[in-house]
Amino acid sequence: MIAEENSEYAVAQLEGGSSVAKKVADELRVRHIFCDPDRDERQAAIIQTNPERETVWMQRVRSSYKKDGSIIFICGADHSLSFGALLDRNGLHAQIYCQDWMIREEMGNQC
Repeated sequence: MIAEENSEYAVAQLEGGSSVAKKVADELRVRHIFCDPDRDERQAAIIQTNPERETVWMQRVRSSYKKDGSIIFICGADHSLSFGALLDRNGLHAQIYCQDWMIREEMGNQC
């Protein structure tokens, strides 16, 4: 499965309104989920901080997780370590493939 930080609403607001992660999942015929709560969900649940958002992501990943499967989760660099640690604390082993591709690219070491 491929999961991503974005919400379907946020992607629809972008010019072109598409998600590369969703396109890849569709091409590979694997499940895809948007994990971020949209604006209405954030207001209803009073979600204001990144740790609160990451908890929602973890809950959505957990509810979609199959023990014999694996998940690729795509998120911004500001979340890679904290979200990975949250997953680990909750029994979902996380391996960070690339913590921040921009920094690695600047250093000439691509992810």
